[in-house]
Amino acid sequence: MTKEFYDTVGAFEPLVPTQQVRPILDRSVDIALAAGELRGSLHPSTAASIAKLLRSMNSYYSNKIEGHSTHPVNIEKGLRADFSKRPDVAKLQRLALAHIQAEEEIETWVNDGAFNPYSFEGLRAIHRSLYQRLSESDRTTEDGIVVQPGELRTMNVDVGRHVPPAFGALHDDEPCQDKTCECEGEQD
Repeated sequence: MTKEFYDTVGAFEPLVPTQQVRPILDRSVDIALAAGELRGSLHPSTAASIAKLLRSMNSYYSNKIEGHSTHPVNIEKGLRADFSKRPDVAKLQRLALAHIQAEEEIETWVNDGAFNPYSFEGLRAIHRSLYQRLSESDRTTEDGIVVQPGELRTMNVDVGRHVPPAFGALHDDEPCQDKTCECEGEQD
């Protein structure tokens, strides 16, 4: 089966709902207020315990989306450095551990207030934070491609069931150098 890759920003639009936005915004404000009230009512040690649990849960679901199913028990064992004797399971445990550690590091960046996780450099820093924690063999895909920490892809890939944008559509504010890319107005 041939997959289509998005190769222009316009292919992703609209990124914001255009109809009935007010109810969504109102509900999001309600959720933000309730979250603030909950956070304010928690003892700091309780909040830290919940954050720790959520990091493991985030790792589980994020990796599952990418086709890496690590059982929660194996994630907890990995956190205690109790890695499976099965190489495939141990690799998934190391990936989950790297994910959790990277999330914890990123939280400190965000809490310091000088980090924008949505900027191009912020996304690269997040990618670097995760993948620099893994050995080259743990960063090597089933196709033999080695993921480079903080670097943009140079080819199209599949990530589990997700088909990410075409590699040529990924760039920062620098003009696109890929002559086959259909980046809007940025070719020579």
